[in-house]
Amino acid sequence: MEGKYNIKGTPPPLAVYHDFRGPSSGGICYGKYLCLQKNYRDLPNTILSHSNILGMHNLLGTLIGYHTNFISLPKEPARGGGVVNIVMVIQKEFQLRLEEAWAKALEMHDEALGKLIQLQDSLLGFGE
Repeated sequence: MEGKYNIKGTPPPLAVYHDFRGPSSGGICYGKYLCLQKNYRDLPNTILSHSNILGMHNLLGTLIGYHTNFISLPKEPARGGGVVNIVMVIQKEFQLRLEEAWAKALEMHDEALGKLIQLQDSLLGFGE
């Protein structure tokens, strides 16, 4: 889906960006891999599939997507066609200058991070 927008050279709408950027960032896979790597694989599926855990995986995808977008933004114009970037999406969606779009993207990042922390803090004890 990202390729379609890159070919056109037009950032997607914000809602569309969020539909595909989180899953394509690798963060969701990382969250699931982390469970395997840290021997959490012995936990029952009721825990691994808990809505808070899955929500944390999704937020990881969003946050990693934001991070890679922040890092790659200065390189995007030189590459040509790289318009699937949260800053460019916000710039187009809200008709902002680049600096304003960057600041709004950071606000969105901080909001997503706050949600991740809130989910983590609200996990109930699962026992041993």
